[in-house]
Amino acid sequence: MLIIYLWILSYLVSSNGFSLLKDMPGFSTFESCIEPPSRCPNPNITFYLYTRNVEAYVLDFTKPESFLEAPFVLHAPIKLLIHGYTGHKDYSPNTELRPAYLRHRDLNVISVDYKELVQPPCYVQAVHNVPLVGKCTKMLLLRLFRLRPDLNLHDLHVIGFSLGAQVAGHVGRLMNSTIQRITGLDPASPLFDTFLVSNEVLDKSDAIFVDVVHTNIAFKGKFAPLGHLDFYANNAIAQPGCGTNTSCSHVRAVEYFAESIDAKIPFLAVKCISYIMYKLKFCKASDTNSLIVMGEHVDKSQRGIYYFMTNSEPQYAQGLESYGIKKLTKTTSPTPILSQNY
Repeated sequence: MLIIYLWILSYLVSSNGFSLLKDMPGFSTFESCIEPPSRCPNPNITFYLYTRNVEAYVLDFTKPESFLEAPFVLHAPIKLLIHGYTGHKDYSPNTELRPAYLRHRDLNVISVDYKELVQPPCYVQAVHNVPLVGKCTKMLLLRLFRLRPDLNLHDLHVIGFSLGAQVAGHVGRLMNSTIQRITGLDPASPLFDTFLVSNEVLDKSDAIFVDVVHTNIAFKGKFAPLGHLDFYANNAIAQPGCGTNTSCSHVRAVEYFAESIDAKIPFLAVKCISYIMYKLKFCKASDTNSLIVMGEHVDKSQRGIYYFMTNSEPQYAQGLESYGIKKLTKTTSPTPILSQNY
């Protein structure tokens, strides 16, 4: 019965199904939901550039000079942040990641703002809008790198939270998987199921390297591994200090990642096939099962499913405390330098 229900919901997100849903009597809620024009540039999607010296500089599709004159930091990383449902440019993951990155070094942060397309109670419409936001973001990137040959696609890192992680997947696919790295922070689960007639889901084919952090599986976040590296925090369902608050557990993926950018103590994760095996200590750190760092400074050559534990409040990272060992063996550096080509 659940499968049938999910299939119906998935169909309603499709273009034909969504149109049918809106035409049905009794769905007056949809009158307050914005169905945007399917074109780019789009009046409901705006892109803002931030550096240490510039705040909220608008990259305007209709004005080539806005790209030509944009005060980018040259030869520096470009972090593109995509919010989720109910979000905007000053909402997670922007409020956590943007200041953390700019404290770490002077780089470029582009925040995608599509707030009008993800307003409650319009979640079905928001999911329906995901491909459009992905398409407009792809077009922005193509125009940016064409008009600014002094910028390099190799420096681009796309980071999406919740629904934004699914947008990031669309961007990656539309860019023919040429983006160096996509990070999905607890990618949205409702209406994103690969075995149903639904929207495409973020996966490891969307970029050269895809890493995913799971903190609220079976509720707001995806349960299944999606990337080259998937990190499951604690039991990945309810995070310490959040209790039954699913929104709290959901956004912890952003908070953990933000802390990892300039952390003195790293989030150290160990490879394991399940949380139960992890808790029963079948997955111990050793020379053959080494610890790796979760977060900004992840080793992009690693692959698989990893688990890590956290504290209930900042500082969230436990470092070696989780494993009862005194020194690292075969692990990535806990305090690596963010390279210019990252």
